[in-house]
Amino acid sequence: MNYQIIIPAYEPEFCLIDYVKELEAAGFSKPLIVDDGSGAAYETIFSTLKQMGCTVLTHSVNRGKGAALKTAFRYLLDAETDLPGVITVDCDGQHTVKDVTAVKVSLSAHPDTLVLGCRNFGKNTPGRSALGNRMMSWAMRVVYGIDLKDTQTGLRGLPPRYLAQIAQLKGDRYEYELNMLLFARQQALDFTVVPIDTVYFDNNSGSHFRTIRDALPILKCVFSGIVQYSTAAALSVVVDVFVYCMLVKLLLAGMPLAMRLTLAAALARTISSGVNYLCNRQLPYVQDKSFSGSLPRYYLLWLFQLAASIGGAYLLCVFAQMDEMAAKLLVDIVLAVISYQIQLHWVFARRKETMPHWNTFGRLFKRLVRLFLFRWKCEGTSPAAPVVYVVHHQNLYGPVHTVARLDKTVHVWALHVFCDRTECFHQYYHYTFTERFGWPKPCAFLAAGFLSLVVPSLLRSVGAVPVYRGSAAVRKTMRLSQELLLKGESIVICPDVDYANTGSLMGETYAGFLALDQYYRKETGHPLAFVPVHCSSAYRKICIGEPVYCTGSSRKERRKAAQILAHRVNVMACSCGDAFLRDTERQNPVLE
Repeated sequence: MNYQIIIPAYEPEFCLIDYVKELEAAGFSKPLIVDDGSGAAYETIFSTLKQMGCTVLTHSVNRGKGAALKTAFRYLLDAETDLPGVITVDCDGQHTVKDVTAVKVSLSAHPDTLVLGCRNFGKNTPGRSALGNRMMSWAMRVVYGIDLKDTQTGLRGLPPRYLAQIAQLKGDRYEYELNMLLFARQQALDFTVVPIDTVYFDNNSGSHFRTIRDALPILKCVFSGIVQYSTAAALSVVVDVFVYCMLVKLLLAGMPLAMRLTLAAALARTISSGVNYLCNRQLPYVQDKSFSGSLPRYYLLWLFQLAASIGGAYLLCVFAQMDEMAAKLLVDIVLAVISYQIQLHWVFARRKETMPHWNTFGRLFKRLVRLFLFRWKCEGTSPAAPVVYVVHHQNLYGPVHTVARLDKTVHVWALHVFCDRTECFHQYYHYTFTERFGWPKPCAFLAAGFLSLVVPSLLRSVGAVPVYRGSAAVRKTMRLSQELLLKGESIVICPDVDYANTGSLMGETYAGFLALDQYYRKETGHPLAFVPVHCSSAYRKICIGEPVYCTGSSRKERRKAAQILAHRVNVMACSCGDAFLRDTERQNPVLE
C-alpha cells in the first residue's frame, strides 16, 4: 500500500509533468493534484496530467494553498481510502524526489508524528525568503514553543488518523500550514524533522506569495496567541491590582510596609489567580486542559510568582524608592513574560507518552497478590517468543489471576476509561454504582472518587495497555501492543463483550485483537501465537492451552481464530469441572 502524494498547484510550469513522472519512477502512486483556479491558460498541463492517470480536482477561482490542501484531504476522507500516510508536495519542483522519498521513509518509521521536510537556509537562499523564515521561526518558538528552522515548508508527511481534524482547520492560504503546526502542538503530536535540500529557481521569482495579502493572515495567526494570553492576563491584573490597591491604600494602611505589601499581595494574587487559571486553561493552543494535570503545576508556579512579586516590589520600594504601585506593576510585567513561557512549556504541557511499563509499586502489588494465591499453580507451557494470552474476563477474575500467577511479566489490556482519572470517575459514578448497583448518589460519589484515584494509578504501575474499542484511537492500542511484542514482552487480552459475566464459560467475544498478528508478522516475518488460558477455581490452577495462529488477515479468518480460542478456553473449563461440555455449544458468537 503506497503513500498518497498531494500537489496543490496554482499556475504551474510544464516541469510539473516531468516531476510527476519522476515520482512515479521512484515508486510512488499517481499523485492527487488540485488545480487552484489556474485558469484556461494552464488547461494543457492539467489535461496532460489527467491523461497520465492522475486525479485532478479543480477550483473555479484561486482560493489559496490552504483551501487546495483541504479539498484534497476531504476527497481522500470521502473516498474512505485506507492509507498509511499522506505527503504534501509543492508544485514548483523545489522538493526533490529524493527528499520526498526520505519523508515517506520517516513517516513509515514514525507513523504518529508530523513529518516535516525542513530546509537549512544558507548563503544561496534569496534574502526575502531567508529573512521571512528566520523571523517566523523565532516568533513560533517564542509565542508557541514550536522550535523549527523551517515553519513554512510545504513538504510534509501527515498521519492519517489526524487527517479529518486537519481538514477542519482554519485558513485558506499560507496561514493554514501554520495552523497545522499549532494543531500538532495542541495535540502533543511530535515533529519529525527530515533535512532536505534548499532549492530555489530564478531567485524564487515564481513564488505566488503576496506580501500584503498573505502576510497579514500569517501575522494574525502568529500573534493571536499573545493577544489571547494578554487578554486573560489583563483581566486577572485588573482584579489583582484593584484588590491590591484597596488593601494597601485603605484597609491595611496602618500596617508596617513589609507586612502591608506581603498581606495585600497574597490576598490579591489569591483572588486573581483563580480568574487567570480558568482563562488560560481555555486558550486554544494549550495541551493539557485537565484540572488534575494542570492545576497543581499552576499553583506551584503561582507560589513562586507570588514570592517573586512580593520580594521584587519590596526591593524596589526600599532601594529604588519607588511608589508601591509602580513597583508592583513593573515587577508583575516582568513576571508575566516569564510566566507565559513556563505555562506554555510546563503548566499546560501534556506529558510525553511513554510505553506501558511495570514500576516498583506494580511489582510489589503482584507479589502481594501472589501471597494470597500461593496455592495456585500453572499447568502447561507457552512458546518462548512473545505471545498474546487470551483469558475469560469473569469480572476481573481472569486477568487478575493470570497476571499474578504467570512467572513472566505481561501487560494486560484495560478499557481506556479505567486508565484516566476523570473518565474512571464518570464510569464508576454514572454507570457502575448508580445504574448497575443502584447505590445512592452520595455513596456512589465517594466510592467513585476513591476508585478513580486508585485504579488508574494501579493500572499504570502494572504496565496496562489502554483499549479504545469502537474508536479510531484503537490504532494507539494496536501500536503500543505491537511495540511491546517487538520488545519481547507478552500481552493478556480479555476479548469478552460482557466483561461482567462471572460464569466459567467465555461467551460473546471480539475478534479485532487478532489483527496484532498482521502487524507482528509484517515486522518479524513470524506468526504471533495466541494462547488460550483458563483460571480454574475448582483446581486452583492456571491452565495454559495450545497456541492458536491466525492464518489470514481477513475478517473471516480472524473470526474463525477467535472462535477456536474461545472454544479451547471453554473446553479447558469443562475439563477442570468448572463447566459442562454441552454448554459450550451455546457459546462463542464473535464480533469484529
